[in-house]
Amino acid sequence: MEIDDPIGRLARILFFAGCATIPMLAFRVSSFAVSDLLFILGALLQLAAFGHRRQSVPGPWLAAAALVAVGGCLAGFRADSIPGDLATTVRLVYLMTIWVWQARYALDTRERVWTAVNLFVAGSAISGLAGLLELHGGLVIPGSLPVFGRSPGLTQHVNDQGAVLAAAFPMAVGSTMHSTRRSIFRIALILSIALIAIGLLSSGSVSGMLGAAVGIVVLTLRARSLGKTLVGVLIVGGAFLIGSHFLAHGSLNPLQRFDQATGGGSIAGQDTASTRIQTWEIAWHRIIQNPLVGAGLDPNSELTVDGFSAHNILLLAWSQGGLFTFIGILAAVSYSVRRGWSRTGDGLMEVAFAGVAAAIAYAMTGPVLFDRFFWFPVILPLVVSAVRGVGSSSLVEGEEGYGLIQEAAVEDSSVA
Repeated sequence: MEIDDPIGRLARILFFAGCATIPMLAFRVSSFAVSDLLFILGALLQLAAFGHRRQSVPGPWLAAAALVAVGGCLAGFRADSIPGDLATTVRLVYLMTIWVWQARYALDTRERVWTAVNLFVAGSAISGLAGLLELHGGLVIPGSLPVFGRSPGLTQHVNDQGAVLAAAFPMAVGSTMHSTRRSIFRIALILSIALIAIGLLSSGSVSGMLGAAVGIVVLTLRARSLGKTLVGVLIVGGAFLIGSHFLAHGSLNPLQRFDQATGGGSIAGQDTASTRIQTWEIAWHRIIQNPLVGAGLDPNSELTVDGFSAHNILLLAWSQGGLFTFIGILAAVSYSVRRGWSRTGDGLMEVAFAGVAAAIAYAMTGPVLFDRFFWFPVILPLVVSAVRGVGSSSLVEGEEGYGLIQEAAVEDSSVA
């Protein structure tokens, strides 16, 4: 559905700006990230532009959001802070409903979906560059402080940097693999891949590196062309060689960082694997104590050991939000995976699915349930499946001749 009025166009511009600033969590207005404000303002304008039109959120996804809402409200009775629990529940439901509705209207063509993907990649590359400059260029970013020689870039925390770049890396590689644009556009994509790799290495996030690796494996396995697969492998190898070169002095390589994170000769504060396992154990103990009602979604109730929440999205959802929230999150993510898996031979969906795979892989060892940078790749298969037809004017296009095919989009159940 086209947005052809001025308010609708402005709403889309704000959505695009939000996509570019998702990785830039250091840029805030009071307690709100700039990206959050851009998306919220865009949603309000979008509602004003065509709020009377039929909403387009898949029925199963809405059902999952309803379960999350029920679980969050029930958990409020056990939470340390009922307002904090309700605020977090509202944020989760917003990300699973209003934001999906907003994305499916703003990104109503394949070209616009590609634009959103590439803007997210560009913002991630800028955060990667900021990470490099923090470590080796003397750059000081308010609210972003390197720890143990690890840089958070523009995300404020090294683990958030790892999570963002884990999803962005396979999406950037996939965009390059499927690009049919001019050389300058491909050069920009390759530069972005290198900067994302540098940022990922400088963050020292083992979970981020593993998540990116999972995304690349999924991307290459689903590619129908051997040539494009080889191109992807060469790009990945070159990106990490460049990243290792820039970080050769005073930084650990991925193998050294893995050894350090798992306790091999590390100093206090760097053995993160054992801390994660402890958070899992405490979360599981809470689930056994009360499997139906969670401990609360507010920030205080989520703490397990040393001020950390459970570093696993499923354990986090169940222990804090209870059984209903757990089922809702599992159902929503599974729905996205099914959408991405079922549509083969589509370069755009392959890129989206690789981002989902990387985000889920990271979420198995990270507390990203409430973060927009986790949900961005997760909602992309829903957006791609809603786009009707394939146009050759896309910024990045899929297989050869694909633009000549008029493809029927997968019909989602929706509500008025």
